Amino acid sequence: MSLQWTLVAGFLYAEMALLILILLPFISDSFWNTILRISFIKKLERQFIYYFYCVVTILILCFLDSIREMTKYSSREDVAKEHGMRTLQLEMQQQMRMFRAQRNFYIVGFALFLSLVIKRLLELILINYSLDVEKEAVLKQAENASKSADSTFCSYSKSEEIKKLKEKIENARNEAKAANLTVEETKTQSEELSEEYKRLMTEKQRIEELSKESSESSEN
Repeated sequence: MSLQWTLVAGFLYAEMALLILILLPFISDSFWNTILRISFIKKLERQFIYYFYCVVTILILCFLDSIREMTKYSSREDVAKEHGMRTLQLEMQQQMRMFRAQRNFYIVGFALFLSLVIKRLLELILINYSLDVEKEAVLKQAENASKSADSTFCSYSKSEEIKKLKEKIENARNEAKAANLTVEETKTQSEELSEEYKRLMTEKQRIEELSKESSESSEN
């Protein structure tokens, strides 16, 4: 295998390892978000898309080259068949070259496909993590709003209870004042009746005395 296809194969193995890590269930999205937010990687974030397109372009060129190799060795085999130049050794060489060309074709094809898949997976991971963060922020905001509403309602309820208690106390005071006035009026009326009774009794005694005196004078 030449250096070109060795590098492509190494790149494919690296992609497969990275894809396995991404698909592991116990590695959360926050871990990948932390990795991608490292200062060194964050500085390369704007240039990452250009690097990605460069790698994809190289893989496409290698893919076209592998197609060219397969076409070339296939045409050579057809020419050998036409001219009757097929020998065992030549046929083995042709088959070996065709096998290498097909192997390179599948290697670079899978490498190109996995590069697109990994890029899309990383984008979805970041989107999913940002949605989780927004969801947590919205839930926290809703919880704070609910607590604030509960505290406001409690304070309002307490203020209403205090207001009702004040009204009851004021009514009780008014009733007590009215009761005191009634007692005072009753007491005054009782005193007036007592004085009137005393006056009447005095008048009665005076009348009786006058009647006695008149009766005594008539007898004499």
